[in-house]
Amino acid sequence: DSRVAYAGSNDGLVFRSADNGLTWADISGALPQASVNDVAGDPGDPERALAVLGGFNRPHLWEWTVARGTWVALGDGLPNVPANTVLMKTSSEIFVGTDIGIFRSLDGGATFEPFMDGLPEGLVVTDLHFGRTHNVISAGTYGRGAYQVSVEPPGPMVMFDSLVLPLSPVDGDGDANVEPG
Repeated sequence: DSRVAYAGSNDGLVFRSADNGLTWADISGALPQASVNDVAGDPGDPERALAVLGGFNRPHLWEWTVARGTWVALGDGLPNVPANTVLMKTSSEIFVGTDIGIFRSLDGGATFEPFMDGLPEGLVVTDLHFGRTHNVISAGTYGRGAYQVSVEPPGPMVMFDSLVLPLSPVDGDGDANVEPG
């Protein structure tokens, strides 16, 4: 939903706008008082967001939903280092850039594993971006340049949202198989 936007601050505040930035609501709630380094809206659910926090000795990934109205810690498997950026490729596939590399979740952020795919060890990842046109994730780093990796597309794209009925067969014997010739 392009009308929804999030903004985080270095003093632990997160704001949400659902009207193209005309008005903003403070949704910080129970989020720890730490630098909010990045906030990502869910591409499949405009009522869900993830935020990553800097610092040590605390959870680094937090989830907020409209229904819950508060933040819940996620991210089992993330290291105890600052998290700098979060990318939600889909509602379930999530990438977090940290002070020691990139980590990926395939279960909505519950658990993470390293996703280095050729990156140098100890790489401080400061930003992640998903280019839908070429299915490429770009990683901006601190002092080591930028890296890119090709990934699977996020799923089928809906090109049309309606059908005109009735549909009538054009050719074939009705068995739903493509016939030779």
